[in-house]
Amino acid sequence: MKETVQFHCVSVLSALSVLLILMTLVCSGQANNLEEPEKTVGAGTNLSPHSPIHIKGNGEFTSVNGVVSGSGTQSDPYVIEGWEIDANGGTYCIWIENTSSYFAVRNCTLKNTTATSESPYGCGILLTNLTNGSVDSNNVSACYISLGVGNSEKISITANTISSSSYAVIIRDSTNCTLYGNTIKSNVYGVRLDTSANNTVEKNLVTGNGAWGILLYQTCDTQVMDNNVSDTVLQGIWLCGSNNNTILYNTIINNTGYGVYIEENSTGNQVLYNNFINNNGAGKGVSGKCQAYDDAGNNSWSFSFGTIKGGNYWSNWDGNGWGTQSAYPIDGGAGASDWYPLSGPVSETSTFPIHLLAAITLLFIPRLLPGRRSHHSIA
Repeated sequence: MKETVQFHCVSVLSALSVLLILMTLVCSGQANNLEEPEKTVGAGTNLSPHSPIHIKGNGEFTSVNGVVSGSGTQSDPYVIEGWEIDANGGTYCIWIENTSSYFAVRNCTLKNTTATSESPYGCGILLTNLTNGSVDSNNVSACYISLGVGNSEKISITANTISSSSYAVIIRDSTNCTLYGNTIKSNVYGVRLDTSANNTVEKNLVTGNGAWGILLYQTCDTQVMDNNVSDTVLQGIWLCGSNNNTILYNTIINNTGYGVYIEENSTGNQVLYNNFINNNGAGKGVSGKCQAYDDAGNNSWSFSFGTIKGGNYWSNWDGNGWGTQSAYPIDGGAGASDWYPLSGPVSETSTFPIHLLAAITLLFIPRLLPGRRSHHSIA
């Protein structure tokens, strides 16, 4: 893989990917199901101690480096499993770089790294310049960065518990990665996607973190769906210089700052069918504190498709002004508003409403027209 990753965030692809996701939810009936996915053998069960592991290429997936099975193919990945690695203040626990073989890191306990100014940065797990990796059912704690991904693609991060670290997860310069069903709690910073595209953050429990729960920084065409983001010291979900992302079906609750905070230069984002509950010290009525902030404009907080209309659920909406700009004004300089607040919370067990699929399709129609491309490059 090249050291420099460059790609174009084409809105057409964003639209099609969102529609495919929505149609999958319709067919499966699993929208907004926040249950944690079933785990295999959990980290901490019958673990053996191991020294820190550094794999620098395909040829270093060996038993000495903690590989217990596999041949590196898609059907038979190399497996690093069942280890307890205490860095004891060192700079990493597991560091894998410059590989294309399929591999999995699973059911390990990793802890106690110290920050450095260059690679491996004090990571519990660091994956750089690689493809085709999975990280699942690990327990990572007390690290400077619990899990770092850089200049990589097709990385799956599933059902891990990440806690008590400075940074929980950083995904940088990467594409087609999935962060699914993880518990991310009590870190100084939560999840950060940085100069990346076409990633998915789904069904994670992100709670009790500091500056943010989920931050998208210069990131596009990413789906943030079905997450529970709660008790963050500052903002729940934060967008900075990030375009054409989908914030859908999240429960955003009891964050000290705003539930969703969109800074200037972040446009084309869809914020729909989320539950906003008691964020930013929200009081009842539009004269109370708003639970969201938009300083950019050209983002969608509600939709209207003929007689079918909808937006988000706000715990402090007073029921007045529905269908007007004054229904639920959004803080910030954009003059944004949720014109069609929902009357009750989106149920965790409800199926995705087919009318919302139709409405979002309408929202994306302008992006499908020729000449409406947005280009974003990452170096």
